[in-house]
Amino acid sequence: MKPPNSKIQTVPDNLVGAIFGLSALVLGFTFASATTSFNSRLEEIRTESSVIQELYISAKYLDPEDQQQLKKSLHELLDIRVGAYANITSANEVDIVNRQMTSLVRKINEDSILAAQRVSQNNRPLFDQIFTPQLALLTSVFQSGSIKIRLHPSKLIVRFLFILMSVGGVLTGYSMAIKNETDWILSILYVALISFTFHVILSLEYPNIFMPYEELNQDLLRLKSFIN
Repeated sequence: MKPPNSKIQTVPDNLVGAIFGLSALVLGFTFASATTSFNSRLEEIRTESSVIQELYISAKYLDPEDQQQLKKSLHELLDIRVGAYANITSANEVDIVNRQMTSLVRKINEDSILAAQRVSQNNRPLFDQIFTPQLALLTSVFQSGSIKIRLHPSKLIVRFLFILMSVGGVLTGYSMAIKNETDWILSILYVALISFTFHVILSLEYPNIFMPYEELNQDLLRLKSFIN
């Protein structure tokens, strides 16, 4: 006698659909967050470039010796900022560079306050109306940039998304195996798309590590050519 055929439990399609729907929701949220962070960092870079350039031009309101000192410090700040995130491989290296820039911005601020006491009376109105707000903006922009560069989504969200994608892939593969309908093209396409999606999200969240350096910092590189 033949043994009775045992029924193999298949995964309900609605369960697989629910898991993929939840994965799509978390994926969309993570991608939107990464895009917002990237645009914010890109705007910060452009603002840093603009404020350094404007302060460099406004150095003419200081006495000659103070002008040279300020321009030297701005050159140094730009050099550090331009090379800050080149060849970065870890978040710890980002923190080290941020501390260097914060220290230099503080020095520029202190030197400029002392230089303000030696500004001529003819330049005093222009110094107060133009130079002083630009100096305050320089400090504010670099402090904000130092904070934003360390802001990333919780690792729990990324891990949760990875688990959802993995569970969805396993259930899909299991269903195809049970139904004897293996589709290698679909499986390979799924793995490739998910891998590329994670790469894009991580590139947007960590542009200094995963993106071409010149593409991200082109405004600063143009400024470096302008003031040299």
